[in-house]
This record gives sequence, C-alpha cells and structure tokens, in this order.
Amino acid sequence: MDDIIRIAHASRTTVYRYFSSKDDVMIAVITEYCDFIDDLQLPTANNDQTAMLIGLNELIKAQLLFESSLSRRFRQELATEYPQLSSTLNTAIEKFDQQQRQFYTHGQTLKLFNQANPTLWLLADHEMISTLLDEHYLVTHSLSARQALIDYVNFKYQQVVRPEYQGQLRVRDLDPTISKLLQSRF
Repeated sequence: MDDIIRIAHASRTTVYRYFSSKDDVMIAVITEYCDFIDDLQLPTANNDQTAMLIGLNELIKAQLLFESSLSRRFRQELATEYPQLSSTLNTAIEKFDQQQRQFYTHGQTLKLFNQANPTLWLLADHEMISTLLDEHYLVTHSLSARQALIDYVNFKYQQVVRPEYQGQLRVRDLDPTISKLLQSRF
C-alpha cells in the first residue's frame, strides 16, 4: 500500500478511505479494465462504410489505451499473486479480441478491409504497441514514442483497410488519444 500511496501522490488517509487493502486496489483495477471492454461498442451489424471506418479508429484508440496500460510484467505478477483476478482479466481480453475479430470479419465481408487473418492483426497490436512504448526500445532504435505510434497507426491502416478506402482515414483523428497516452506514460 505504501507504493500505491507514493505513486498516487495521495495521503494515506485518502487511499484508505477508498481501499482497505492492496487486494481492494487490484479488484478495482481489474474491474476498470473489464468495464472498459464491456462499454466498447464496435459497429458489426452496420453496412455503412463510414461507420466502419470510424469504428476502426475507435478500435485503434481502444487498443492504444488498453495495450499501453497493461504491461507484460503486470499480467505476469497478477497471474502469480491473484490467479482469480488474472482469469477474470483474461476472460475480458478474450471477449475484447472476439469483438475485434467480428468487427474485422464484418469489414472484410463489406470488402472494406483486406482479406487477411484478423487474429494476426490482434497479435500485432498486442506485441507492437507495448514494444513501441518501451523506453529502452525507443532509445535503442532512435525513435520518438509519438512518431512511432503515428507510424504504427498508418501501418495498421495499410494492413487492414483496402487501398481505395485508406484516404478516408486520418491519423490526426487519433492525435488526442496518442497525446493523452504519452502524457500518462512519460
């Protein structure tokens, strides 16, 4: 709890007013992740291409925020110290992944998205976003986090969206999300 108090820049009294133990903090954190997934609405029954492209940007925003806040180390320690909470989180992540696969498959059906395996797009998000936010990786490869994320979003557009529709997407629509993410991380 002392580490939580220090990181939160809060008084002991304030923290204990809301959480009686580290276990309560962990339950609250996992609940927030699960609520985030439950609240995410992706268009999957809509045949409107504009709605699907807006949905893709919303999905990319969600992935950036989600992946940037869930480190491998956190997930490993959660599995060791809180196996039940880890299981709950993994179930929520699987739900999120399933929603994404359905979204991508629907976009493929509409001939808006490229014909590729959506599971590989999810894998790219899981691996790439956390790597692009790793300070050591960025320094080693002389990358700025902002430019790396912008380049990744453009790369994602090229991977997913058929060339004739790519011009309708703008990375600058994601700039507030990228700025918020970088302010909280660095």
